[in-house]
Amino acid sequence: DREDTGRVVLYMFGGGYFVGSPKSFRHLTHRIAENAECSIFAINYRLCPQYQFPAPLCDALAAYLYLTNPGPEAGFKPIDPKQIVLAGSSAGGGLAVATALFIRDIGLPLPSGLVLW
Repeated sequence: DREDTGRVVLYMFGGGYFVGSPKSFRHLTHRIAENAECSIFAINYRLCPQYQFPAPLCDALAAYLYLTNPGPEAGFKPIDPKQIVLAGSSAGGGLAVATALFIRDIGLPLPSGLVLW
């Protein structure tokens, strides 16, 4: 549970921006949560061909902003960016890097790191 350590992994699944979902990587994200003693926030970003870039990047940024600035209806307090790691595999790794660069470029506080594979 996120409240135990305060650490969060914002996970972006792989699939060539064409297939996949957080559900298809549930076994992996569960193991990450257990081993890293953190909570996982796996986003269901928009896929092509229905949506074009930058739709996935917008979804990833929206998820990051939701974690760092949740509304009162969210049911949790803002998470310090120093407690957030962006992670992703394959296309999700590319999306995690693009998200981190975009966060930097627009002047928001950066997450504590990236885990890519």
